[in-house]
Amino acid sequence: MIGGRDPTVWLPERGEVALLSQTANAHSGGEAFEVTDMLPNHLRRDAVAAVQAIPHLKIAGVDFQAAGFATTDQVVTIELNTHADFGMN
Repeated sequence: MIGGRDPTVWLPERGEVALLSQTANAHSGGEAFEVTDMLPNHLRRDAVAAVQAIPHLKIAGVDFQAAGFATTDQVVTIELNTHADFGMN
């Protein structure tokens, strides 16, 4: 069951998002999407601020969870990856 629905007998409606996996980490089977060029300025500023908040840290991958790009509501910085695999995407 995914979201209370049996995915073998259910098709999403147009525009509806279907969660196919509860794994988010790419190294454990989740999917990674390159969205850097799509990020609005407020998320770029948040990423830079998160890295700058750690003394002596110069570069890191910043993982966000967000309801969408357009809103500043419900944006959470999940982690900073000091040894991020930038070539993964």
